[in-house]
Amino acid sequence: MVLGLVATALTLLPLWTALVLLTGVVLVLMPWATIGVVAGVGAVVAVPAAVVAAQRAIAGPGGD
Repeated sequence: MVLGLVATALTLLPLWTALVLLTGVVLVLMPWATIGVVAGVGAVVAVPAAVVAAQRAIAGPGGD
């Protein structure tokens, strides 16, 4: 795993450096509140759905 991280860093560092030299440092403004709300709503829907699916799988075909 460490070797993979080192290889990734050695590959991406020159690419990042070249892009910074071409364009300069660019600030990216993200609507973090909106992203948080969307992620929260997704979690509220996904977690109960996963729990219900797991309960049904454990109960078996009879549904007891």
